[in-house]
Amino acid sequence: MKTKGYARNPITCKYIDEGYTQTDDITAFVRDLDYLVSTLPDTPATSGLLNRLVFSAMKPASVLINVGRGNVLDETALVDAVCNGKIAGAVLDVFKTEPLPIDHPFWTTKGILITAHTAALSILVDIAPIFMENFKRFQKGVPLKYCVDFNKGY
Repeated sequence: MKTKGYARNPITCKYIDEGYTQTDDITAFVRDLDYLVSTLPDTPATSGLLNRLVFSAMKPASVLINVGRGNVLDETALVDAVCNGKIAGAVLDVFKTEPLPIDHPFWTTKGILITAHTAALSILVDIAPIFMENFKRFQKGVPLKYCVDFNKGY
């Protein structure tokens, strides 16, 4: 498998074969993807990033998977892209409005699969050691790990 990544800053990860940044053309990034997996945060720079232009640049057999934030998607453009064969389908775990309204087109659009907002389950055996380490750091007045940067939005 060949992996590509799209991020705010240059990617330096041994698991990413090809990296793109926000200064690059996103349509070039998506052009040959079989799966576009979005884990992007909710920031002004990501709002509506996956839009009609992006879906038109993707292969008709491509599938979008969004487990990041709902604001990243232009929802109307996604429904149009799936219905008109611009992309093969989408798996969505997050939405602009949650819970997803009962009359939202995602519920009835063939090719869109909705999951139960469970892409990132919190499992006690995974998070307890992190909490304990941060609690000890807090007690010692040492900077905490894994903090949200409110200036960045994530």
